[in-house]
Amino acid sequence: MFAAAGALPAGIEVAVSADAGQADLSHATVAATIAVPVALFVLAIWALALRPSLSPGWNAAVVVLVAAILASVAVPDVSLVATALLVAVIVVVLEVAERRPGARHTR
Repeated sequence: MFAAAGALPAGIEVAVSADAGQADLSHATVAATIAVPVALFVLAIWALALRPSLSPGWNAAVVVLVAAILASVAVPDVSLVATALLVAVIVVVLEVAERRPGARHTR
């Protein structure tokens, strides 16, 4: 989780450098430097803190959305926007998700 959180700023730096023409990387590689750390961070938070409190359907929704973040690397031109939108969708899903009975939930 901490490695993914630490890798995101490095990925942003790579994306900025590539946009400025200072990095000789493929578009898919640049897209992966953002999408992969975000997906791993969300997946780690879900696995450690959220999974026990969510119902199976909502857990599946989070996993599918994380997989969509990873799949966005296949379309590098829209990967950054897709990653941001999918993270926003995950936040909405977590806000409307039904919790398991007896699970702690604070708002």
